[in-house]
Amino acid sequence: MNNFNNNPLEVFPIPDEAIILDEQLNISPKKMVILAMKKLIKENNLDLNIGPKFDLYNPLRSIILNKFDIQIVTTGLISDEIIISIKNAKIEGKGPQLVLAAQIEEDSNIVFFKGVLTSSEFLKIIDNKQLNNDEIALSIDSFKGGIERLFRFVRLLDSNAINRLSINAKSNEIIWEKISRKIKIGGAILMGSVSSLLLGPELFRPKLIVSIAKLTPQLLAVSSYSRSSSSDIENLCLLTPTVIEKDNNSLKVAIKIDKPIIYSLTPLSEIIISKGNKTVWRDIGSSERKIITGPINWPIKPIQKGDKYNLSLRPKGFSKGSEINISLYADSKEELLKIDQLTRKLGDSKKGWVKEIKKSLKTDKDLGLTLLFSEKAAVSKELMDARLELTKDDKCL
Repeated sequence: MNNFNNNPLEVFPIPDEAIILDEQLNISPKKMVILAMKKLIKENNLDLNIGPKFDLYNPLRSIILNKFDIQIVTTGLISDEIIISIKNAKIEGKGPQLVLAAQIEEDSNIVFFKGVLTSSEFLKIIDNKQLNNDEIALSIDSFKGGIERLFRFVRLLDSNAINRLSINAKSNEIIWEKISRKIKIGGAILMGSVSSLLLGPELFRPKLIVSIAKLTPQLLAVSSYSRSSSSDIENLCLLTPTVIEKDNNSLKVAIKIDKPIIYSLTPLSEIIISKGNKTVWRDIGSSERKIITGPINWPIKPIQKGDKYNLSLRPKGFSKGSEINISLYADSKEELLKIDQLTRKLGDSKKGWVKEIKKSLKTDKDLGLTLLFSEKAAVSKELMDARLELTKDDKCL
């Protein structure tokens, strides 16, 4: 008797985050990817619509998600490389802003989202590659962050924050870089001396994105007892609030603003804010919504001096009992900074917002990030670029 099992599910391991569609469906690779995306959007209760309405499954066309132009590329579930068409990118204004890579198993209708590349990331990767035709092969490991990175991009950023991919623009940038490098070598000393005399330290003031790039999230250990009798230790990557005390395995945060933002770069299954022994706010994943991503503006009434809250964060994939608990406390003698008053003072001034955020990041990271993600922030490309910088997954490595 032949015991060999021809079921593909038994032949190679399937990633835990893979989406398994109805095996009875006989559909194209692109339609598989779009149906998997729609399933995740519904499960996570995201207000996102996939377009265009007409010709959505055409493999030669990009999709539109929250006004972002996204090129879908696919390869086999166990493939090391992925072939990407750059035909549209050679046409001015037609290239995608984001490239989403999915690994699929057509026989079993399995979709695994490997990750996303922005147009600028794509250009850096192909910098030294020959572009003699309309296709290019990249390592599948070039794509990072899974589908969650895509959702962060389209939810947190304005659609103008990411440029369209333009292969011709890439060539021009390389030529200019070579020319400008020669100019800089000859004139760097002279320009530096003259500019510092004429413009002073203003010339060398770092941009906001430089300050953002220097931010380091905190890695907080999470113990999971759901898989075996011994615990599995993993880290939750917390950007804000900043934990300043770790006493007897307890985490504490000194709150100085009345409406702090909560931002875990690790997707969450549950978040709870409690006061005393009473839950005052809760957001939980369910069969309809499995993950919680992105920054969360303070969801309840402003914090008062002397208040104490407990913040409970449970990462995606962890069962109840594997939460991180953080004590938030406000000094009983000091008034907290009122965010609404500060945002009203800043108004619509782009320069004012950028200046205040840069200043705050030097002295109070939590205040700076709360302002950066404020719903009342001025519409500014510099602010959008700063938010984009925070979506990079390597911050948690």
